[in-house]
This record gives sequence, structure tokens and C-alpha cells, in this order.
Amino acid sequence: MDLLTGWLMRMARATSKGGIPDIVVPGEKNAIERLSRAKSPQDWLEAWEKVSNLVRQAEDSSLDKRQTVLEVFTVCGEAA
Repeated sequence: MDLLTGWLMRMARATSKGGIPDIVVPGEKNAIERLSRAKSPQDWLEAWEKVSNLVRQAEDSSLDKRQTVLEVFTVCGEAA
């Protein structure tokens, strides 16, 4: 989950500055460019906050990680 929350944070930061985050994975640039045009920096920030909160709640409460992953994918789908 750290990988996903880190990626969302990079998206929020970079799009708020009018750019795209540094490319880490080959082929990532096309996806990032498409997603950054689809939603505002505020939307990416909200997605990062929601996902971070879900992950923190799951860890603090020992919730089912499978359910948390499904909820995280739902948030990411809504953001994209």
C-alpha cells in the first residue's frame, strides 16, 4: 500500500505544480499524462487522503486487508 499512497502523493504534488512526477517505471509516463488531464490536482490530493486514511484505519484496527484493497481500488477508480 505504501507504493500506491506514494504514487498518489507524487501525482498530487506534480499536478499542483503543472507538471508530471518523475517517471519511475517504464511506460508510466503515458498513464500519468492521461490521468493528470482527467482530474484536477485537488482530486488527486483527495484520493491520496482517502487512500491514506483507509490504509491507516485498516492497520490500526486490524481490518481485513482484502476488503481494504477493494476499497482502495474503488477510490482510485473514482479518481481516474
